[in-house]
Amino acid sequence: MIYKQFQDRKLSALGFGCMRLPTVDGNDANVNETEAARLIARAMEGGVNYYDTAWGYHSGQSELAMGRALAKYPRESFYLATKFPGYDLNNMGKVEEIFEEQLKKCQVDYFDFYLFHNVCEMNIDAYLDPKFHIYDSLIARKKAGQIKHLGFSAHGNLDTMKRFLEAYGKDMEFCQIQLNWLDWDFQDARAKMELLDFCWDIPVWVMEPLRGGRLARLSDEYAARLKELRPDEGVPAWAFRFLQSFPSVTVTLSGMSTMEQVEDNLRTFSEEKPLSGQELQTLLAIADSSADPRILAADMLATTILACTCPKLIAPAMNTKMFENPVTQDNLDTLRRYGWEVIAPASGRLACGAVGAGKLPEPEVLLQHILRQIALPHDLAGKRVLVPAGPTQEPLDPVRYLTNHSTGKMGYALARMAMLRGAQVVLDISSRRMPELLRFKPLLIKPNDEEVREIWGRSLTSLEDVVSTMVLLHGQGARNVLLTLGDKGMLFSDGVGLWYCDAPKVKLVSSACAGDSCLAAFLSEWLGGGELETAMKKGSATGADVAGSNGIGDLLRVSEYMQCLTVRKVR
Repeated sequence: MIYKQFQDRKLSALGFGCMRLPTVDGNDANVNETEAARLIARAMEGGVNYYDTAWGYHSGQSELAMGRALAKYPRESFYLATKFPGYDLNNMGKVEEIFEEQLKKCQVDYFDFYLFHNVCEMNIDAYLDPKFHIYDSLIARKKAGQIKHLGFSAHGNLDTMKRFLEAYGKDMEFCQIQLNWLDWDFQDARAKMELLDFCWDIPVWVMEPLRGGRLARLSDEYAARLKELRPDEGVPAWAFRFLQSFPSVTVTLSGMSTMEQVEDNLRTFSEEKPLSGQELQTLLAIADSSADPRILAADMLATTILACTCPKLIAPAMNTKMFENPVTQDNLDTLRRYGWEVIAPASGRLACGAVGAGKLPEPEVLLQHILRQIALPHDLAGKRVLVPAGPTQEPLDPVRYLTNHSTGKMGYALARMAMLRGAQVVLDISSRRMPELLRFKPLLIKPNDEEVREIWGRSLTSLEDVVSTMVLLHGQGARNVLLTLGDKGMLFSDGVGLWYCDAPKVKLVSSACAGDSCLAAFLSEWLGGGELETAMKKGSATGADVAGSNGIGDLLRVSEYMQCLTVRKVR
């Protein structure tokens, strides 16, 4: 094994990338841990000491699988890397919570290498926004010894990299970029490496050396040209020899899902064989050619999309089984990690006669997604807007109730416009049009159990019912959900965890303002940066105090009620 010196450490030049571990029946979320452990054992035996995982790999299962696989080895025998999942803007305010969860999942007390993940045009503003405390938090973790080396992975253009480096470059110890012989000029990889090497003296980590496997196979014509120059070298090895030609490349990550791939990579990295000038010229000449559609984008649409840096949306439409195939879902997850917005398909009868998910959404739905990106200037960015709407019902007896003629249309229109203009919107809307608003990714929604049943057709009779409902709401676009259950308490989900808070036992006088008061009390803590536990207790206690009073009451018992409440994480 070739080793590269990095500060006081010797790192294997080959890093084990954990985004493509072996799976069961092609299900990306179901890692074949027995086979993965076998591959890791062989990699360890072959001298690989660098293992790279991430929060989102294998639908969140990669860190768990690697934690279990590496637990059997002495901690000092390997270097473990993972990343803060900034590819999802919903995670930006959760750096502390996510880091602690990653330590547990990986079964370690510290990470050898930790990265700002996927720095790109979509998230650069959030990464640089001090209100999220991401940089401060990770620097504090480094000082505490929980992060040994801090770096970042760059998926954006050169200008975005420069912005990030100008802000945080003095503290970045390494940078992970997509680098291979095809992207050398096509994706401006040369300029990115020169920026890191010559301007910042930051060592380079390489991801996608085979461009997702595309460079492992070439047309017969191109393979023959390379075979003439190196008869004993296979096509995949050329990608690694290309990287060995650059001294600033320290670690090259390779996702390995079979023993054959592990053995091939171990052979390649047993010795350094950088390319000669003639070999490099031949390889780059192949990259310049578009004759092989397996190398370059096969059509104008794909080429344009790869080259542009504007927001990108994709609406997959196909047979249900094709859409649900793990390969398709894996590809869609990859696009999401690169900042694409994936518009969920509609359900119904398909062209093939089957019934299920896979229909192209109606033009109005597609238009709403596009409008959210480009319709209006985001002059409300950074503002928070609370939109309550819908009728109020106050029971008089088991048969009759008082209500009003509200339809929720005005609230819907206000919420839609606020989100189109970039505001972070909290929705307290009782309307069957609520799912339409979720496409705009509201900051928080506050349905109650009755509204969940009436709007989404979900009955909450068990924890599994709650979990599946939360998955549905987050999948439709809700970033956070506060689900009130009346005298049974409340639940909060941020897409990562699920918390429950009970409710004080009070004699019900009027429930008319209880839900609104509960939400106001919760937001007063949660939006102000307070602890989630305090926010949930305050919301539950305030709702109970109002429910036991005429009108909104005097709120004198809120502190008393908070003392008797408990909040626990249930998932």
